[in-house]
Formats: sequence, C-alpha cells, structure tokens
Amino acid sequence: DKGTLIIVDYSQPSHTKRLAVMDLATRSIDKHFRVAHGKNSGLVVPTQFSNIEGSLQSSLGLFKVANTFNGKHGESLRLIGLDAEKNNNAFKRGIIMHSAAYASKESMWLNWKERFRLGRSAGCFVLVSDDYVTVRKMLVAPVYVYAYAKN
Repeated sequence: DKGTLIIVDYSQPSHTKRLAVMDLATRSIDKHFRVAHGKNSGLVVPTQFSNIEGSLQSSLGLFKVANTFNGKHGESLRLIGLDAEKNNNAFKRGIIMHSAAYASKESMWLNWKERFRLGRSAGCFVLVSDDYVTVRKMLVAPVYVYAYAKN
C-alpha cells in the first residue's frame, strides 16, 4: 500500500531514460532517468547478467534497499538481492545505487563512437548526481528495485 518501486529496463540502451520511479500508493510513475549498467554486461544494451563476485556485470531481479550510507561515491543506497538465482550475492558484491560523473550526458556524448553509451559500472545502478538527488527525494520506505531485460 505504500513504498517505492524503482524499475530498470535493461532491454533499453543506456542513453535512454530506462529507470522509472513508481509510487506504490498511487501506482504512478512521474519521472524517468538514465542509469548505467555493468562494464561486462554489454556496450550500449546489456545482454549478459551475473550474480558472481568479480563479474562486473549487472544483476536482474528484485532488490530491497537496506539503508543509505556514505561510501566512495558519497551517499549511496545499499541493496539486498531477493532472488536466490539472480541477485542474492548483491550485498556481498557491493552492488549499490550511487551517483557518478560517468553517468552524465557529457560522458554519453564523449562516447559517441560507441553509439553514445553511458559510462559503465562494476554492476551498480549509477545515475548522474542531480538525478540521484531527485530520486532520493522521491523515495518512500520500503524501497525496492526491480531490474529486468527482455530475452
């Protein structure tokens, strides 16, 4: 009846706004954002996903936001994978949601030779700083992240 669901559509290219924030009370989605994917998941559209430490790939499935913390990239959201086959190693792998400059439009334009891809992460959900702040302000507990890709 309440809470927030962040939906990430990894079947879309990284230069599109493929992250949506849904208010579970109203079932409404008001904003969409760009989000980076794992370095070893693919160039523009991720096609490979993993739950293995060191893979540098994104994971699919449902995650729960455990808490916020201040880490290497400033304030971040710690995630716990809820799917035993797809993402239950997320906490151990350090898969989080954070901000970084490599998720910016400028980074995308610098990568024009690679079909305007965003920078890529170690498997984390990464937004540009202003978008991260906007998303954080939209969150109402409990918060879940659901990442999927069409086959």
